[in-house]
Amino acid sequence: MSAKPREDHTGAAARLQPKLNPVERIWLYLRERFLSARVFHDYEAILDASCTAWNALAAEPERVCSLANFPYIARINA
Repeated sequence: MSAKPREDHTGAAARLQPKLNPVERIWLYLRERFLSARVFHDYEAILDASCTAWNALAAEPERVCSLANFPYIARINA
C-alpha cells in the first residue's frame, strides 16, 4: 500500500481567512489611510476617493510588497 501524498492547503485556507489574505491587508490600509472617517455625498464621490486612494498606493510599490508579503505565498509559488 502506498502512502498518500501530503497536500498543502495553505493557499485554499488563505482565501477563506481574511487575516491570511494579502488583498484584505491592502484594503485595510486603504480604508485606514484614505477612506475612513469621511462622509461621501454620492456614488461619484466614493469612486473618486477610492481611485485617489488606489493611485496613491500604486505609486508606492514597496508598500504594496510589504502589505502583501506573507511567507506562505513564496511556498505556494515556488
